[in-house]
Amino acid sequence: MRINISLTTFLSTVQATSLLVPLYLDPSQGVQDGSMAAWNPILTAVANSPNTQFQIILNPNNGPGNSKAGYDSEYITSVAKLNAYPNVHTFGYVHTSYGARSSASVQTDIARWANWNTYTKANIAIKGIFFDEVPNSSKKGNTDVAYMSALQTYAKSQFGNITTFQTFYNVGDLCAHTEYFNNMADYVCIFEDEASKFSTAVLGSRLPAGKAAKSCVLLIDYMSSGFPSANVSSMLQYFVSLGIGSANILDYDYDQANAVGAPADVGSVARILSSS
Repeated sequence: MRINISLTTFLSTVQATSLLVPLYLDPSQGVQDGSMAAWNPILTAVANSPNTQFQIILNPNNGPGNSKAGYDSEYITSVAKLNAYPNVHTFGYVHTSYGARSSASVQTDIARWANWNTYTKANIAIKGIFFDEVPNSSKKGNTDVAYMSALQTYAKSQFGNITTFQTFYNVGDLCAHTEYFNNMADYVCIFEDEASKFSTAVLGSRLPAGKAAKSCVLLIDYMSSGFPSANVSSMLQYFVSLGIGSANILDYDYDQANAVGAPADVGSVARILSSS
């Protein structure tokens, strides 16, 4: 796939595109020496691209994992390292199972994430909630919106001391509910899929007029897409030219968000966004 971007389009850019990083691996995952080096590529990218805003989703165990602030000592140490950088905004992962999960269960996860902000021995503050599997049925408009509206209100009440608190709604597709964009989420993910399924036409069909800054695009498994390596840069520049608020391209899946050496490793993506 080739993406051609005109100078006129570039000049229409109104804001920087943030880098959304689904950091769904443990700090020591895959590390043989027992160190917490699995997050080092992320930390290096953050340090090397200070002009890129990193929106990092934490997900110890399909959510906060337990009621302990910080989950465990590895997370406490590693999240504190992330939070030492001013260009990092941390989000706690919460799934809603497309609205099938009880509001009480979702609220428990939200409250557990908020509890991280009470920890005083290190800065492990969580500054937002990433709602995954958000209900998005055109046939259940009022039900979906009411469900998410209640969760949004609850989340804001739990994080009232965080002035920069934000929420993501991951619908991953054409959003059926304009309310998500207009009155509720800070960002709505309108594409979350394999890179091979991406096209400018698909994105254009899902991008609401005037809502690019609140839209999120997440491509995974780029290495299996068949696209040339050079397209990583042109894709990211295209997102920036549209004014997309948040985006990322992953070489593999979420468990390998720390992969290095491939065309869409986190350091390369951050550098491209910084220079676009």
